[in-house]
Amino acid sequence: MGSIGSVVGTPMSRDPHHGSCGRLVLEANSANKFMAMLRHMLAWSGLTAGQVAVSSKLLRSTACRFVDPKNATLPKRRVQVEAFARACRLTPQLVTRVLSI
Repeated sequence: MGSIGSVVGTPMSRDPHHGSCGRLVLEANSANKFMAMLRHMLAWSGLTAGQVAVSSKLLRSTACRFVDPKNATLPKRRVQVEAFARACRLTPQLVTRVLSI
């Protein structure tokens, strides 16, 4: 991954296909906040890490590591973050924003 930046995504309203997190705001200015953002994306999607793993073709352990609250290590591969974001049902524009952080 590149450097950590601060980008705020367009908040999206909750719809029946998404979790109970309501609005999705994408921002991070540290590794810990980036990892928290991935957890928020998963919660917003209404899916489990296992479901995201299947949909994204990521290893289940990778998807689980991305959302483990004890993990502060940034993902090493941009393609994995992209697959995770797409599997969390983010729009293409929001996937691009996540990748720019």
